[in-house]
Parts: sequence; structure tokens; C-alpha cells
Amino acid sequence: MTLLANLLRLPLLTVLLLISFHPMVVAHILPARVGVHSLGLSMWKEYLLLTTLCCGAVTALARKRLPSLTSLDCSVLLFLSYCALSLPFSPSLLAGLYGARNYGEGFVALGLAARFLRLDEQDIWTLVRLLVAEAVVIAVWAVFQSTYLGPQFLLANGYGEDGQLHFSLFASGFPFQRAIGTFGSPNVFGLYLVIMLLVGIGVGRTRRVHVLVWSGALAVLSAALLASFSRSAAIGLAAGALMGRLLSPPLRQRHRKQALPMLSALAVAAALVVSVSGYLGALPQHLYRTVTLRDTSVVGHIQSVADAVHLLLEHPFGVGIGQNGPRSAVYTGQLANAESSYLIVAADIGIIGSLAYWAVWVATLTALRRGHRAALAAGSWTSAEFCRSAFAAVCAAATAGIFLPLNVEVEVMLVLFLLAGAALASAPAARAEPALASPPGRVDERALA
Repeated sequence: MTLLANLLRLPLLTVLLLISFHPMVVAHILPARVGVHSLGLSMWKEYLLLTTLCCGAVTALARKRLPSLTSLDCSVLLFLSYCALSLPFSPSLLAGLYGARNYGEGFVALGLAARFLRLDEQDIWTLVRLLVAEAVVIAVWAVFQSTYLGPQFLLANGYGEDGQLHFSLFASGFPFQRAIGTFGSPNVFGLYLVIMLLVGIGVGRTRRVHVLVWSGALAVLSAALLASFSRSAAIGLAAGALMGRLLSPPLRQRHRKQALPMLSALAVAAALVVSVSGYLGALPQHLYRTVTLRDTSVVGHIQSVADAVHLLLEHPFGVGIGQNGPRSAVYTGQLANAESSYLIVAADIGIIGSLAYWAVWVATLTALRRGHRAALAAGSWTSAEFCRSAFAAVCAAATAGIFLPLNVEVEVMLVLFLLAGAALASAPAARAEPALASPPGRVDERALA
């Protein structure tokens, strides 16, 4: 790989590895503890993405050869163009820019990663290990903070408003705080853990790993997911695992030997959660109140969805980009936050804009499916599982988004789409290179069909 290619992927890798700490450090601790309120500092990730975009454009011009556009590129450009055309019609330009950033920044990262974040088999495994190790550290911190430091830590570090924390940080009817890790919301933290679990389990399946260490890491992530009390993340995990399985059966590798470590991981996760006394009786009660609609947050979600549908019927072309979102009140003076990723996009930019937005997600899934098949055909097992795991993670996020507006949480969307872009970029490279390891077992011929 050339020096230029390494330099182009460095800013993207920096964003991927550091973005998880942005909400806690840059958005909360620095302003509350140090008094640093710098817009320039908070936009560090945008600067790195812009650096990659500019360097890539200069490189293409210097070579006097423009890259061909894929269907994914076209869908991203179409949606970004729609956002740009929507800005003049937004009641507030600042709110419009806020909305365009929420919806478009992850797609920009996806397009750049698909072009420049090319990894070989060993690079993929190194990156996944780094991400899982980072996620374990965040998970341990999340359980420790929610259990021992409690809400006082969050209030002291700028998470609250007027001396109060948002009610979503607590499980309805229970006194203890939900785990949020380095993020600002337990549901966002839950989705982050789901992405790491799906990618870690998928890619780890094709590599030689230390069983106890890897299973222990996954157990810690599972325990933190339970401690987040995120129902949307749990449903997303189930849907993502199912869709990944339907894409193709996983590469076969000593199933009997893998079953015991995975069961052990689940047992350790359960033991970790049970060891925190407050969670022991809360989890089944939380599930029961959800199913019976006795949970006040569930009732609130249903009412919010009904209000959003009513708003959409009155404004099929949207009320203006940036008018909805968890932080829209900062720019508009009033909070409008539809409790669904699908409804929040439609309420903002209308049904047509919503179709353009979700077309990017569909194009991403289609491209990952093609990349998975191409990597299988080339015998690049790690790359194939990377594509399959990214496919499952995108499905998980799309499913969790049915219940909450997680698509406007830029940090977790950057993690998701940078991983998806890296998987897409790595599949063609793997096709041109010899596989670095022997196949873990026979691949079902139907996976190549």
C-alpha cells in the first residue's frame, strides 16, 4: 500500500478510534471542568473528514483521472443535494445546517471510507481488536460509573440542566442510573455496543483468538448492554444477528469448540450483571412493564409517534430541515423530537427527502452484500466476515431506529458508517490479494450464488 493511501486513511482511522470519547470529553467534561467552550475543538472530526475529502480530490485531479461513481456514491450525492436545496426553505438557517450535519455527516464518512479506508486481512483484524479493546474499556467504565459514581458524577460534569438529569438516564420506576459509557444517552451507548458485538463476533470467528480473552471481552460488552437497559438496542442486536445470518451462513469453524466459549461468555455476562444488586430484580420487572405497556417511557413513545404521524399528514413535504431532533431547541427555541428515526426524517424534509435518505441505507446494504460475495469468491475470509458483520450492524441500527431517533446521533453514526465504508473498501483489495489464512472450513456453495 502506497504512502499516499496510508495518509488518506489516517484521518478516517483517527475519527473511528476517537469519536466514542467525544461526547464525554469534548461535549461535557472540558466545558464543565476546564471551561473550554470551543466550536473549533468540537468540530475536530469535521476537519479530519474535510482533510480527507480535499486530499482525495487533489490526488484525483493530479492524476487527471476522476474516479467512477458507484450507485452508493450517487445515492449519497443525491441526498446531500436534496439537503442543500432544502436549506433556503428552512425557517432557520442555523437549524438547517444542524439538520444537514445530522443527516449527512455519516454519509460523507461512508463515502470517504469506501474510497480511502482500504484494509488488508491483517489490518482488518488489527482494527477490530483495537475497537473491541476500546469498547471493553468504555463498557467497564460505564458499569463502574453508573453503579459507584452515580448521577452525581454526571451532574458535576455538565450532563444535567438546572441541577437535574434527563429522565431518560433512569429506568422508569427504578432509582438507579442506566449505563451510558462515554456517550450522552444509554440508548446511543447500547447501539454502540451492539455494533461492536456484531463486528467483534463476526470477524473474530475467522481468526485464531485466545478463547478466554475474547469471550471475556464479549461478556463485558454484553453486561454493559444489559446495564444500559436499552430495549431498542436489544431488538436491534437480535435483528442484526438474524439478517447477518440470512445474508449467508457464517464461515464454518469448529462449531462445537466455539459453543462452549460463547455460552461461557453469556454466563459471565449474566454473573456480572447480577453482581450489581440493583439490576437483579430490575431487568425482569423492566421487561414485564414494557410488554404490558405499564412503562411510562413506552407510553410516551407511542404518543410521540402518534403526534409525529399527525404532523406528517399535515406537512407531507416536511416542516423544514433541522426543525426536529433531540437538540433542535438550541436552534429553534422549541423542542420537536419524533421518537423514530423514520418519522424524524420525514417530518424534517418530507416524504420525498425521506425516500432519498433511506435509499442511502439500502444502497449501503446492497454494496455490502456484493462485497461479501466478492470476498468469498476470492477466498478472503476475514474481509467476507467484515462485510457480513457490517451488514448486520447496519440492519441493527435501522431496526433500533424504528423506536428512537438514533440516526441523528452523529457519533454512533460515524462509527457505523466508517466501519461499513471500510468493509466496502477492503473487499476489492481482498479480491486482488491472496488470502492470508486458510479457510476456516467449507463454505456453503449457496453463499456464492
